[in-house]
Amino acid sequence: MVLLLREHAGEKAANIRLINCNTEIRKILAIANLDKMFVVE
Repeated sequence: MVLLLREHAGEKAANIRLINCNTEIRKILAIANLDKMFVVE
């Protein structure tokens, strides 16, 4: 879903932040290398 959001928002020009992610979500994002595509706070 976050990839679809990024695509809809304009790919690299989009400034999407994932805020208040718990530890499990952070691990999943890191494994999928999505932590490099989004700002994870």
